[in-house]
Amino acid sequence: MSKVGFCFTGEGARGSVQAGIALGLHKQGIDADFTIGISSGSICAASYAHLGPQGLADMWSDISNIFGVFGINYKFLWSRGLLNQKPMEKIVKKAVLNDPICESVVVRMNIENGYMDYVSNSKVSKQEFAEAVLGSVAITALVEDRNGWVDAGSRQLAPLEQCVQNGCDKIYVIMGRQFQIDNWQIPTGFLPALKMAYRALDISLSEIMIRDINSCLKCEGDFGFKNIDIHLVQPKETLFESVYFNKCQEGVKYGENNYEIYDKKGLKKLFLI
Repeated sequence: MSKVGFCFTGEGARGSVQAGIALGLHKQGIDADFTIGISSGSICAASYAHLGPQGLADMWSDISNIFGVFGINYKFLWSRGLLNQKPMEKIVKKAVLNDPICESVVVRMNIENGYMDYVSNSKVSKQEFAEAVLGSVAITALVEDRNGWVDAGSRQLAPLEQCVQNGCDKIYVIMGRQFQIDNWQIPTGFLPALKMAYRALDISLSEIMIRDINSCLKCEGDFGFKNIDIHLVQPKETLFESVYFNKCQEGVKYGENNYEIYDKKGLKKLFLI
């Protein structure tokens, strides 16, 4: 029998769209036996494994604004972060208290030496796993790092090798935005510089995504990918920027019914240079 892996990329608030897609796949009879995620995708991967697809969707639907996941660090002038993760801690710890329905791995990076760490819920305690999830979404320069562990999205977005090493022969890479970079206007109004920074980050993440997928497609047959069925699942349009946590409920609803799946042949047309 096939072992299905869900690989959740880092998408910020668009993790809500990924949650909707995962629920939509579930309603088609496609469920994960293994999940892995990076950045906000770590929350999706861990919550899917401990809450199931409906629980993951409900979790994201309950987030109504950025303060549902981040709090203001009023000591930021003499601390390392402007924001704290106290609201997110409650969400993550509540989720992983449930017994898992499948194995889940989250990816974090050590800011001091660049070491990549892959933490499995089958190998550590629930408390240690929750801490790993929170470290994997700690944003350098915005959120104080958790003992040096931070978001690994600057290094990797689609850790397909881990799916293969864990025995998955059918992998779904789930995104919260379209791979294609849309036209975009320089913003005005509230925090335009921050929005522009996130736009630049999106472009960089797309390049990392190309590299991660290409590394697998080009090595097919050399490193165990010959018989791996890889799919990329993305929404039919990019609804909003990754900072808009006030749109999570909308993201879940849209993702559930409005996604497209690229098989290996379609992936090669999208990604191979």
